[in-house]
Amino acid sequence: MVFSDKGPVFIPTSERDGYLWSHLGLLSSRLLEGLLLALSHERSIDIGSVRSLPYVEPTDSLGLDAKQACTLKATWDTGNEICTRFGAPWLVQINKSAHQREGGEASGVGQILTLLGVDSPPFTVPQPPTLKALLDAVQAIEQAADARLQALQAQIDETVYDLYEISPEDRALIERELGERPPELVWPQMEGKSDREKRREHVRRLISYFLLQALKERRDGILPLTPGTGQPTALDAVRRGLETEFGEAAAFHMESDVKQVLGCDAETWLDRDFSRWHAQLYKRRPVIWHLASPRNTFACFVYIHRLDRDTLPKVQTQYLWPRRRAAEAELASAKTVQDARRIEQAEMVLDDLAEFERRLLSVVQAQVECDIPEWAEGPFRSGVYDPLLDDGVKVNITPLREVGVLRHRVV
Repeated sequence: MVFSDKGPVFIPTSERDGYLWSHLGLLSSRLLEGLLLALSHERSIDIGSVRSLPYVEPTDSLGLDAKQACTLKATWDTGNEICTRFGAPWLVQINKSAHQREGGEASGVGQILTLLGVDSPPFTVPQPPTLKALLDAVQAIEQAADARLQALQAQIDETVYDLYEISPEDRALIERELGERPPELVWPQMEGKSDREKRREHVRRLISYFLLQALKERRDGILPLTPGTGQPTALDAVRRGLETEFGEAAAFHMESDVKQVLGCDAETWLDRDFSRWHAQLYKRRPVIWHLASPRNTFACFVYIHRLDRDTLPKVQTQYLWPRRRAAEAELASAKTVQDARRIEQAEMVLDDLAEFERRLLSVVQAQVECDIPEWAEGPFRSGVYDPLLDDGVKVNITPLREVGVLRHRVV
């Protein structure tokens, strides 16, 4: 990360690997935390505060504990979608680890099990796997990793107290002054959440992963939610991902198990809840945008890393128009048999699609007033909607939000 006067950095003076880790452990101890708070003003730690710390050469054992704690957390983050280390969600990693051949190089969850050693929890993932078995396994591994982190932090604190020859009485005083320390968790975003909510989050991450993979595979980065466009839907993509990863038989049962965990089926969750959840996960800067007509008779997902000046015209011509032609065919069929209810429904759909197209074109043709930040040129730099990724999510999504083509107001 970039460092400055308010984001100080510790630069090691030795290239020896143990030197870096031992000093990281030293600075992460309760004793030095207390000293830094005592030397700083309103918890603003500056270079003077660090320079004033009494220094004792840390031991190699301190570095080993710090390195193990950091490695454990970093390895867990390979299953965290919003981390740069992300590879695949934890449920996918569990399945691969459970059926990995002997002698294969462990990674992700498998590497965590290696780091835990004798403390690794016993678990069984049947073949074909079940969602419950996968959730039970990842929950047990998370709890074991948390326990190991707690133990490592306690050992780091004890080692540093011994290095500085702090008496038991002074240790108790320091601990009392600092108060209860937040628990060491491999998954800090879920601190305080119930096991039930964690299981829901694992399932959400699994569905999100397959959706994101499908969007990345599509050249235009567009995936419809509603049928009738002649293209595979988002639900089709999630089902294909489940089948590819876990097998056809397991995927069939998992889809019904998802409903039990989330309280709704995957299709409903994608349409009703995904965009809000996704925006919260990405801190209101979503990379997947949920476009929908006012009455939701047409909806699609758009992936921001495929977004360009042709994206919205493609939504119109390659996805919206086929949906409209299907509605027109339904209207013609209803009129043939004089079915008043079907006629009314088809006309409502066509009106809704026409309104969505009108709003979409107002963005494409730059006929919308937007509150774009002054520091950005904005997506209308060339007279049409021509988004630039470097402008960021907020600038590029604002025109779509203002005309009302987003399923939910997430930014």
